[in-house]
Amino acid sequence: MNQEPSRGEQDALLCSKAQTGDIAAANRLIQAYLPLVRHLVGRCRSDALEPEDLLQEGLIGLFNAVLAYDAARGAAFSTFAYHCVQNRLRNALSQAPGAAAYPEREMPATAGDPQEILQTHENLRAWEQRAQELLSAREKQVLRLYLSDCSYREIAERLGTTEKSVDNTMQRVRRKMRADPNR
Repeated sequence: MNQEPSRGEQDALLCSKAQTGDIAAANRLIQAYLPLVRHLVGRCRSDALEPEDLLQEGLIGLFNAVLAYDAARGAAFSTFAYHCVQNRLRNALSQAPGAAAYPEREMPATAGDPQEILQTHENLRAWEQRAQELLSAREKQVLRLYLSDCSYREIAERLGTTEKSVDNTMQRVRRKMRADPNR
């Protein structure tokens, strides 16, 4: 019986191909792990770096992970990529010129069970997909600002609305995201 290779085996094979110059393999890995990069970028804030700059730094970290990954060392590519992206972002934040750069929320410790880390990322991807499907553009915009640690007042100022309107929007977001997805 011919079994399909696991995600980890596929990632290791793609890394091997990318390291020998296969651009398509590298692109497949970059696309597959782009949600991880976006997640980690979303957890950071900088007075000197725009979110797009942080995304670029995260993608550089991911690309470096693709080029440096060695399956023989025993770690899953997903774990290795997580560390590479996180370290690249921390480095970019710490070297931002003349700005107070800091993690928005403490980045989680990654010295845990790789399977648990992967499950957390899969749960996050499912939640993000659900938000994309359920929320209006305005709700997504308010949620994104809220998750980037803006207060209701700051969100209202940025969007030219009232704090009450922001609160109402967040209540709708909570209601939609808590609703049973099987209904």
